[in-house]
Amino acid sequence: MACAAALGGAGCAPAKKKPTSWPDGSSGGAAAAPAKPIAVTDIVKVRSFEGIDEYVLPNGMKVLLFPDDSVENVTVNITYFVGSLHEGYGETGMAHLLEHMLFKGTKDNREVLSLVQKRGGWLNGTTWNDRTNYYETLPAKDDNLAWALGMEADRMRNATILQSDLDTEFSVVRSEFEMGENNPSAILSERMTSTAYLWHNYGKSTIGAKSDIEKVKSDRLRAFYDTYYQPDNAMLMVSGKFDGKEALTHIAATFGSIPARRAPCRRPIRRSPCKTASGTWCCAAPATSRSRACSIMWWPARIPTLPRSRRSPACLRVSRAGAFIRRWCRPSWPARCRQAPGAFAIRRSSASSPRRAWQLMAQRFWPR
Repeated sequence: MACAAALGGAGCAPAKKKPTSWPDGSSGGAAAAPAKPIAVTDIVKVRSFEGIDEYVLPNGMKVLLFPDDSVENVTVNITYFVGSLHEGYGETGMAHLLEHMLFKGTKDNREVLSLVQKRGGWLNGTTWNDRTNYYETLPAKDDNLAWALGMEADRMRNATILQSDLDTEFSVVRSEFEMGENNPSAILSERMTSTAYLWHNYGKSTIGAKSDIEKVKSDRLRAFYDTYYQPDNAMLMVSGKFDGKEALTHIAATFGSIPARRAPCRRPIRRSPCKTASGTWCCAAPATSRSRACSIMWWPARIPTLPRSRRSPACLRVSRAGAFIRRWCRPSWPARCRQAPGAFAIRRSSASSPRRAWQLMAQRFWPR
């Protein structure tokens, strides 16, 4: 199997029939023959930390279990390590659009939102640079956990992605796009990020360009889905009130039967070198806004040291979750927690001018 890059996208070309999902004729990741159901004993425990147990399935999927008997709900979250970073030329917004399509469900689980609501729960999904996640929270009773795991396993490989569903979803995505266009703070953040990442996909908005969103077809979404929605590119998390052994039994019966791909397939990603010096960008919000804003960004090598009396703004506070992330990703957490160097940014707004915003920021973080 070989991975190839092309203008319309890239993927692994199957050995036999060559589909035409992409302009160059390549397809998404190919899967092996259907796998046999696995036993719970085939699931390997990796480690435990602060009440969280990590496992890995034979097909490569990672699992985190976090039992908590103090709540009456159970949450199932699955994260796929694909986002706007992996989109090719003319594909901006594809990862986010695919997220919307998965709520349409599968042949056996249509309209996932209504199915979850009937069980007294709620759900959502998000898309970002490096990942896309889906979660549902349900009452911890009856067969809700088993159903949620089965539904997510079904969505991993059996999403319908129909053109008719895509046509109806365009209006929803366009509405989100226009909301961002009318938000001065969002526009500032978009301009700042595109300046920081001039040639890297982190500089693109996750929602994408309107022209790309409007022209994407279901077959291209299908190829994108087949490439990245695979067990070895996903992490399943279960938290709340549940029995760990019972959860593993359900996971083995649902996700364990999904075959691993014959070979890993990743679209080439442009690498952005980590800058050694800090960069600063000041931007004004659109003229339609009454506020003006100033932004400053540092690359990881030059995170500023704040005075002791000013060292605990909300954006810098360390929580238990933050400690968990640092522990889980050591020793080189910037490289492992994100697929390319990230950045640290502070923004301050003023009703008068960007200069005033800069003065307010300087007084807040570097008082004389």
